Amino acid sequence: MTAVLKALTREQFNRYHEDGGLAPLQALSQEEVVRYRGCLEQFERNAGTPMMKHPARPTIWAKPHLLFTWVDQIVRSPAILDVVEDIIGPNIRVFHTNIFVKEPHSPEFISWHQDGAYNAISPPEVFTTWVALSDATPEMGCMRMLKGSHKRGLRIHADIKTAHNLLSRGQRIDALEDVDIVDLALRAGEMSIHHSFAVHSSEPNRSSQRRIGVMTTYVPTHCRYIGTGPARFRAALVRGHDEHHHFDDDPQPAVDFGIAEQMAHHQSCERYIANVTSSQNKQLATACLMQEAAMRPCTMAARADRVSASLAGRTANTR
Repeated sequence: MTAVLKALTREQFNRYHEDGGLAPLQALSQEEVVRYRGCLEQFERNAGTPMMKHPARPTIWAKPHLLFTWVDQIVRSPAILDVVEDIIGPNIRVFHTNIFVKEPHSPEFISWHQDGAYNAISPPEVFTTWVALSDATPEMGCMRMLKGSHKRGLRIHADIKTAHNLLSRGQRIDALEDVDIVDLALRAGEMSIHHSFAVHSSEPNRSSQRRIGVMTTYVPTHCRYIGTGPARFRAALVRGHDEHHHFDDDPQPAVDFGIAEQMAHHQSCERYIANVTSSQNKQLATACLMQEAAMRPCTMAARADRVSASLAGRTANTR
């Protein structure tokens, strides 16, 4: 029986695996964009400061789905999860989230890096969505990606803290191959997706408008942490079931920025930071991933075959 995709076309599915990323894809309605952006900006008004200047920065940017009900709604959106399921299968946890706001004419940027260099998840099937709550054009500093860079595996990163770099450790790749750079430009309500080995970055916002995005890193439940950090990761199960139990559960927020929500957020971020900043985990050896790959095939072709197998037998999509 022919495998059926829930959201992506076969061409989009193949292009993602070929390029390592894809944009634009529709994620939210315009009504949802207005509502969610309004929630963010109301919080900023109440706090008396922009999100990126909040006294709790940078921790407040991390895992905001544990602090704010509206971010939790985004990461659990059926339209978004259908795309995620097409790539990584039906059993899905939220490994991490971030809110990134670049103010007009601001110098903030993100250096060239791979998400897989510091999450230490294996097999490397970690998958990221970037949902735009504003337009994200090249002038506004949209995400950029080296086309096909995910195929070359994990790269050497240097941790060099520099002013205005939004990455927590200033991690960056200094040696880049000469390939096409793809601008993952978006309109408000659209999203991009990318593989954890895709090399990507973003430039400063040179426009007169705010650039606002919610980044979510999803992981299939069979994946596990293989780094040397001291903590057991927490991650929210957002679709399917988990027979592997490699992660503790993150709770859903009941209210925005409540006391219980702040406590749960603190506990989850504490574990996350302990692992990703572990001195031995800062540069995960490529050999470690290669050894894991030998035990469980995880080439892009093999991954596509596994997802196709999990999709086989579904009732044809009648969207």
